[in-house]
Amino acid sequence: MGLLQYEFPVPFWSSPRNGTSLQVWSDSPPHDICATLLLGCAVPQWGTVRQLLLEVRQLASTPQSFSRVAVSSCKLLPDYLPIWVLSFWDRLSEAYDTRLSWRRCLDWVNTLCTQRPANQYLPLELCRLFQRVCWYGYLSGKRRDRHINDIFDLLSSNELDSGQIGDLLELIERRLEDIPDRHYLIAPPDLSTLILYSHRDHAKHTYRKQPCQQFVEEELVQRHRFAVASIAWISVGGHGHWISYIVDPITSTIFHGDSLGLRIPEDLHDALQWWLCDLRKRMGEPLKLPCLKPISVTGQEDGFSCGILSTNSLLHHLLPYKFPLVSRDALSIATYRIGRTIEILKLSVEPVCAFP
Repeated sequence: MGLLQYEFPVPFWSSPRNGTSLQVWSDSPPHDICATLLLGCAVPQWGTVRQLLLEVRQLASTPQSFSRVAVSSCKLLPDYLPIWVLSFWDRLSEAYDTRLSWRRCLDWVNTLCTQRPANQYLPLELCRLFQRVCWYGYLSGKRRDRHINDIFDLLSSNELDSGQIGDLLELIERRLEDIPDRHYLIAPPDLSTLILYSHRDHAKHTYRKQPCQQFVEEELVQRHRFAVASIAWISVGGHGHWISYIVDPITSTIFHGDSLGLRIPEDLHDALQWWLCDLRKRMGEPLKLPCLKPISVTGQEDGFSCGILSTNSLLHHLLPYKFPLVSRDALSIATYRIGRTIEILKLSVEPVCAFP
């Protein structure tokens, strides 16, 4: 496993003292720890460590000099344990859990690449990148709020959540940054929900726009961006479903793509129309009835590819000559997911990334 880069939380900066019940490896918490040499045994279960940490944090009156916690309810641990070791175990057990998730993902990738020999390089590329990502769960740099297990869901047949859709939208935004005269604004996936709330509540005296919506409107009205593009979460037959959409207030057009070939939901259509008309009014544009146009999108033949196909549809619409629609067969869609995962990991470990 190598060195585990670990930042000790402020409450656990106490210096442990040598005692007879437990060998202390250092007089103060080290910054780099070789986990296999330090532990020499299996890490206690993540739930056990978390419970012990919870008990420590409940001792609000404990002075900062307190360096050990009594462990009377756990037979796996010594009677007394330095707090910094306990906090380290917390992160280490999480890292072990991450490694298990990575193993499952790599098995999924290797199975697919066996079916398509030209993609044999992909597992090697993923391993190269993963070795450079922090082991204790959260991505480094500007992406520390993203847990690496959230990224791993792209390396599976799972339906994507809003966090993974946000990662994919960030990739689109970075592709648009390469264009000198860019006019599209890529918005987070919760924008459509905020527009629905605005349409419903805008007449109430207690109504307040959320910062995300305020930012998008400022970009469109004040900075004269031509259109905003994003992905929306809708309900289809009692199940969630991702669709792509673009709102262009300059041409008074709403673009819409659905991998199931369905019409845009009436409530979302009405809310986007209302929002588009409000934007045109604030821009000083004359009133014009909005029109609805389709976006090309690969047809969906399973119950989980709507997110990846919607983001691919959006990318193809914005940059059609550079990025084609993905083929509809399952292997091509899975290969596309692997490619996007590689690019997302590169955002965490490399300053410049290329779209494979």
